[in-house]
Amino acid sequence: MKRTLFAVGLLCPFYFVALCIPAVGQEPAKPLAVPELMKREVSSESVAYLEKLRKNTPFGTNNFDLKALRAGMGTRREPSIKDVKLIKVKVGDIPCEWLLAPGADPDVRLLYLHGGGFVSGSGGFYLAQAAHISSAAKCAVLLPDYRLAPEHPFPAGLDDCVAAHKWMVANGPTGVKDARATFVAGDSAGGNLTLATLLALRDRKMQLPAGGIAISPCTDFTMASESLKTVVDPIISAKTMPVFRDHYLGKTDPRNPLASPVFGDYRGLPPLLIQAGEHEMLRDDSIRVAKKARADGIAVKLEVWPGMFHVFHSHEPLLPEARQAIENIAEFMRSSLTVKRNIPYSEPAHERQVLDVYAAKTAKNLPVVFWIHGGGWQAGDKSDVQMKPQVFMDKGFVFVSTNYRLLPSVDMATIVRDIAKSIHWVHDHIAEHGGDPKRILVMGHSAGAQLAALICTDERYLKAEGLPLAIIKGCVPVDGDTYDVPAIIEVAETRWKAHHLPKAKFGHREKFGNDPEKHRDFSAVTHVAKEKNIPPFLILHVAGHPDTTAQAVRMGNVLKDVGLPATVFAAKESTHTKINTDLGLPDDPATKALFEFIDKALKR
Repeated sequence: MKRTLFAVGLLCPFYFVALCIPAVGQEPAKPLAVPELMKREVSSESVAYLEKLRKNTPFGTNNFDLKALRAGMGTRREPSIKDVKLIKVKVGDIPCEWLLAPGADPDVRLLYLHGGGFVSGSGGFYLAQAAHISSAAKCAVLLPDYRLAPEHPFPAGLDDCVAAHKWMVANGPTGVKDARATFVAGDSAGGNLTLATLLALRDRKMQLPAGGIAISPCTDFTMASESLKTVVDPIISAKTMPVFRDHYLGKTDPRNPLASPVFGDYRGLPPLLIQAGEHEMLRDDSIRVAKKARADGIAVKLEVWPGMFHVFHSHEPLLPEARQAIENIAEFMRSSLTVKRNIPYSEPAHERQVLDVYAAKTAKNLPVVFWIHGGGWQAGDKSDVQMKPQVFMDKGFVFVSTNYRLLPSVDMATIVRDIAKSIHWVHDHIAEHGGDPKRILVMGHSAGAQLAALICTDERYLKAEGLPLAIIKGCVPVDGDTYDVPAIIEVAETRWKAHHLPKAKFGHREKFGNDPEKHRDFSAVTHVAKEKNIPPFLILHVAGHPDTTAQAVRMGNVLKDVGLPATVFAAKESTHTKINTDLGLPDDPATKALFEFIDKALKR
């Protein structure tokens, strides 16, 4: 079968024969040592194909023809796979198209961001490649036509990608329906946008996908990657990079992490798969961003394919390496399908009486971490878990994150009862997900820290659900300030008076019922007693925060006074937010203390 030549150039594919001219005296790049290169033989088909590519001059070598680039990348390449369903939709003003290969699960959704140097390209040009991914991964693929530069410079295209993912979470090919799982993928410019979309979703506190897949991504518009100088790319010339950058960024600082993801902070992002070719100028962009994400504690699989070139997945018919790379994408997606979301834990269930379960497919009889989000009892969501699920799964745990009803719609007692009901569901059903109902560790941040400490000391809430405190093997409240509610009320109100500040309209006094008896009753310190099977405590707090420090020490002392095991750990050079988001980082002191505590707690 004749293989059509496409330049999937930095930024995406375009009709190679239309835009490339015969090369004059061009020699392939001399082989350079690439430690990250995969150890596998290059297929004979790929060797021959690369030789053909080398006979042409890379796009942009002599001039930058934007009109021709757009004409080529604006064409529509129909899928080669039969019986593919195509459904056009609009997300706001963004034209999009769903693609489903036979057997695809419409509730497993992949947002695919096309290449094209941020200045060209369309979802229609990627239908063939999307069909291969949909067929291999059994997923629905949404291809958005995000806005292009220079007419719509940064961050217009990125904003469209973020909006498309937000929409895709709740809308599928058949209409309004929550996704079972979402992923974001893209190549070249779309690979850049894949990483930037993940960073933006996290920063904007929006639901993250289960994983990200960046193919031949452009990650550094400061153009510091060595491969830009040392690799003779058969698809596209490095001379195009300043042109693409100027069209896309305008006056934006090229070190902006959302423009150059190599400068991003990857803490709290889902696992990544990054694929690149040996013979592409952007190879080191992939290697460097993978190293940065790994340094931030993220699970990253990097594949640098020997003998391959920029976005080799898109050339039809598929090369053997392309078929395997797409199968690796599918396997990455399958392995990331570790979360089951929005499981009701009450009957009938309010929309916030739901939880998420993160468990490896091979999980069996594993200890369980039960996480309670913060948000002042008025806000927050179970999706605010950063890297914790992946970190705990990697260490052999099942991870559960719960929602609960919020103030002022319900009172504080109802919130605590929601937590007890959620733990009841975990006890009764977690074995179905590979967890051990007799080994539950309760954790929470901020407001969630108060709820965690209270549920682990006031046995009445679990007892009402027919459960003993003994099922809880450890409690880890993180930077809470309300283990002793009367104390924090007194401190806060004294501070207001001393500094002649206005009284809070809905402060701790009001949140906890505006009744001194209730304030004491919602304080974990009130319920500490020796013969209640209260679990060991690790109380994490920010060293420089006077209120959470005082509360942590107070809680620790009350536990120790009755002979219960308690450790108080002060996180230095941290903040109320940072102590939470850093949990899971390999070099984080609080994380080290956490796993040392858990190891001891599970042996008791």
